[in-house]
Parts: sequence; structure tokens; C-alpha cells
Amino acid sequence: MEKKLTFSQIDELAKKLANYVEENTVIALIGDLGTGKTTFTKTFAKEMS
Repeated sequence: MEKKLTFSQIDELAKKLANYVEENTVIALIGDLGTGKTTFTKTFAKEMS
């Protein structure tokens, strides 16, 4: 299954997941260049801090 998200949707997903992920959890982001991995990571890290 594949779902395409806009960058704002990626931000929202990162914010929501940050509320559920426990400490020491490993998340692997796999994708081509320009698919939003860094966008997700920046928002996720900001929400986790």
C-alpha cells in the first residue's frame, strides 16, 4: 500500500507520532531523494524535545 502525502501532511503525521513513540524506539525512514524524510525528521525531533 502506498499513500502520497503533502509536506504539511508529513508535518502533521510527525507531530501525531511523536505523542505515541516511546523512548529508545528505532524508526527507519526509507525513500527516494525529496520524499520528505528530512521534513518528517525535523518536525518529529522538534516535537520530541
